[in-house]
Parts: sequence; structure tokens; C-alpha cells
Amino acid sequence: MAKEKENLLLSIKSLQLIETYLDDDTICDVVNCLIAEGCIEPPKVQRLYERFPYSFSDWIITPYGIFKQLSDWLRSPSKELAALVEKEFDPKYLEPDLETYQGTYSLKILGYCIRETPEKVLRKFGIINLRKIAENLGIKAALRISSDDELARLIILKLGFNLPPILVGLVEFDQLLDKCTNRLKKGEDISGVMSYVYGETERILQDIAYFYIVVLWKVKTRGRKPEEVEAEINQIIRTLKVSEKPFLKLTFGERINLMRKLTDLVHKDRELHNEFVKLFDKDKLLGHDLIKLLNLISPWRASSFAHTRSRDSKKPNCQICLDIIQKLKKVSRLIREERLYPELIRVTQEVTNEYGTRYFEAIDDKSNEWIIAYPWLDPSKPYFMYSKTTPVAVEPIIVEKIF
Repeated sequence: MAKEKENLLLSIKSLQLIETYLDDDTICDVVNCLIAEGCIEPPKVQRLYERFPYSFSDWIITPYGIFKQLSDWLRSPSKELAALVEKEFDPKYLEPDLETYQGTYSLKILGYCIRETPEKVLRKFGIINLRKIAENLGIKAALRISSDDELARLIILKLGFNLPPILVGLVEFDQLLDKCTNRLKKGEDISGVMSYVYGETERILQDIAYFYIVVLWKVKTRGRKPEEVEAEINQIIRTLKVSEKPFLKLTFGERINLMRKLTDLVHKDRELHNEFVKLFDKDKLLGHDLIKLLNLISPWRASSFAHTRSRDSKKPNCQICLDIIQKLKKVSRLIREERLYPELIRVTQEVTNEYGTRYFEAIDDKSNEWIIAYPWLDPSKPYFMYSKTTPVAVEPIIVEKIF
């Protein structure tokens, strides 16, 4: 799936090189028209949208088309929304909502759009008008969208707003395993289901490795371009002699090998071991039972579910696949019990009270609420967090989730 999205954007970039006089919006319009008319397959994403290639990139990929947001410093989303409201709404229908606002009609609308959430403002249009608005904004396949909530969220992104980061962590992995179990029992294609299962397992291993590499090697993430962070991690992986491939291209087996290497290094390197114990209050990274389970699961990925599967490789039956998923459920349980996977959070608001005490309020992927004492966090970005205290995270370890 990630490869398909990458190929799509590579095609766009190729078009940019050939047709240098076309800007991003024009290129997106061409692609989106082709998607709307059924000439090309829409991008496959797991949710309504994904940012590519990083979780805060400007490129937005949806099942209904693609578009690119302006850079943060060039956006004026509240003004864009206000202009849209003023253009599309008859003033007499807005007066009840604007009666507490003072100023010219345009300024009252702008104040209204600043004060209210964009979802609340857009839902007043109704689904038919939202489809027209989305289509006019370049989402050419808007007629295919049956949910006013999805329409509103896509319009919000197109206007330049940020939506709260989507938290895709261990909770979603557990839900996915249950869904895939049901899909197999219903007789769905084994290869498709299990490729999805292994792909998401790779994501979990990638998240864990990324967090501990950044923390233990003190990789700076704040204020750096994602490519710079990725390049530094790639160098660390080469130093560990895991692979010459970049971090994001590691196979399932290579990711397990990376976790074994990290575990061994934490155990053998006295300085690194002392730092690890000090930070996480435990003696080792991966437990023996967890490594054993991963080793049992790994061969099936290479022989049966990889895109380059050999014709001679043994094809697993449904029962074997169900057994693999059960083992992965045990993997998830052990990861949770060992606190191996950090908390995945997003900031809901920044607070400074009348005494000058400043903190951030946040929510994790399990819907737990946190108060976080930390110098600086960005509400538009997801973070990994390890805290020895709860529900107030005092002196937590926080790493920006860029992949």
C-alpha cells in the first residue's frame, strides 16, 4: 500500500518534470479528474486520508483524489472558510448565528469562523451543498462521498486547516487483528488479508525501533527535516550491520533482526545499558518470549505472503493463518505488558493558568487524558511518550512521530 502511494507521487513528480509549466494544483486536478471518471484507480488508504510521505507532510492522499496544502506560513484557513461562507450562504440565514458579533458583515463571519470549529460551520451547509463545494475545491469525486462528516473533513483539509493527528498505534493493531480474523473466517483471500496483517506488524516493529533509536542515540527530531532524521537513523542501522537498506525499506525479518541487535547492544554495552535502565526502569529491551514468538512468525512472511513469493513456497491454509494471528495477539499482549510500545499521544490544547503554570493537555490512542509538563509541543503532530507518572506526565520522554 505504501509502495502504491509512493508510485503515485513519483508519477506526479515525473509529470512535473515533463510539464514544468504546470503547478501542483493543475497536476492534482488532472489526476483527480481521471480518478473521478474512473480512468485510473483511486489511491488505497486505510482511513479517510493519509499524509505522505510523513505524518505531517503537505501532500494529502484520499480515496477520492489527492491535493497539496500550502506551507503553514502561507495558509489563512479561517479567512478561506469565511470567504466560502460569505459566498455560499444567504445572509438572512446566518443572522441568528451572528447576532452576538459586532462589525461589518464580513468581519462578523470571520469572527464566527475563528471562534467555531470548521466542522460546526460546514455542517450548516448540508450534504448536497458540501458535495458542490468539495467539487469546486478540486475534489472531483465528491459525488461518490455519502458521508457529510467525510465531506466536511476533506473540505477542512483543502482549505488549509489541520485535523487532529490520527493516532495509529497498538490499539489499532489489536483491532486490526480481530478484523482480519473475521475476514479469514468469512473466506476472504488469504494472501490479501495476511499481507495486510504482516504489513501492520512491520509498522509496530518500525515504531518501536524508531523510538528507542532516537532516545538511546539522542537523535534530534525537533526543528529538523524528516529526511535528515531518516538519514541519521539509516546510518545507525548500517553501523549496527542490520542492512544497507534504508530504515523504511527493511523487510519483516530485518526489522526483527534490528530489534534483536538493539536488545543485545543494550545488554552488552555498559554505558548504553545504564542509560536504558535509568530511563525505563527495566533491564532489557525485548524479552525472550517476545523474540521467540517473532521468530516463529517471521518465516511465513518471507515464504508465503511477500509480493515476491516463490511459486515453490508452501501456501498456508486458513488455519495456519489464524494461528499466526493468535501468535501476533500474544506479541501485542507482551509488548503492552513490557511497556515496550510508548504511549501514542496528540495535544488537545496548551494551557497557561493565572499563576503562570504552563502545560499541555493531550489524549492517547486509548482515549486516556494526560496533562504533560513539557517545554514545547505541536498540536498538529503525533508524539510517542514514555512517562513514569500518570495522569500528569512529569519529565516524560517525548519523541515526535515522523513516520
